[in-house]
Amino acid sequence: MKKLSKKEISDVLLNTANYYKSNVRDTILLENYGKHLFEINIMINSLEGNEKILDVGGGMGVNLLCIKELLNKNVGLYLIDRFEEYIEGNRMGSGDTGIKIMREAGISVINQDFWNKSTFPFDSNSIDLITIFDVTEHLPGSPLKLFEEIKRILKPGGKLIFGGPNSVSISKRLRMLFGKHPYILLESWLNKNYYSHYREYSRKDSLYIFKKIGFRNIKTFMVAEPSKTQARYHYFNDHKIRISLKMAILYILSVMEVLFPPFRSTVYCIAEKS
Repeated sequence: MKKLSKKEISDVLLNTANYYKSNVRDTILLENYGKHLFEINIMINSLEGNEKILDVGGGMGVNLLCIKELLNKNVGLYLIDRFEEYIEGNRMGSGDTGIKIMREAGISVINQDFWNKSTFPFDSNSIDLITIFDVTEHLPGSPLKLFEEIKRILKPGGKLIFGGPNSVSISKRLRMLFGKHPYILLESWLNKNYYSHYREYSRKDSLYIFKKIGFRNIKTFMVAEPSKTQARYHYFNDHKIRISLKMAILYILSVMEVLFPPFRSTVYCIAEKS
């Protein structure tokens, strides 16, 4: 498949962000811009032709909407998620809005709580590429059952792309140093409806999981995102007025993550089904 430049992907991502309200657009572009660029690029480089792609827990479908526009071809796009927490006030907006945008773009959306109903409505050996980004840390238990189901529906030789926050990143270590929980805010944990992180995974954790399930050709990537995007945004928007403490912390954090790959913010893995 033809490789696309960073600018081509960026232009489509900017255009896609305009489908949403300003608060959602800010989350996409000011917090997760670098992550989306990396994920979309790695997805495209993992494709070979007219294939079926499933995004597990993909929320508002930003990556798939970009893939649809970039490839401009008949690729089967599917997204499965529960939209229970996507209500007005959520930083990613209303689930109804997201589902409408995706379906109008030709993406098949399945509204399913795959933690409580773990069987996906797909035949075995039917999907070419499955992505699961920033999902497993939200599961209140072992992710093995979910990954076994993903393996079932992947075609032989099909690829799984996984991404999630690094449990041993520099930012987590700093929080612990100052006596805070590494990723669970107490106010959020005490809330009646808790939707945040239960358990994050390191690079070694991820490798162990995929080897245990029986995937092959596992490759891992450590990425300095979203820290890099946030630091860049605050630098270009704050420095002319004042050097804020938040900007300084983000900038130092992003530099440290670049210098020390094992402690970067995000872990990605690509694995093949035997």
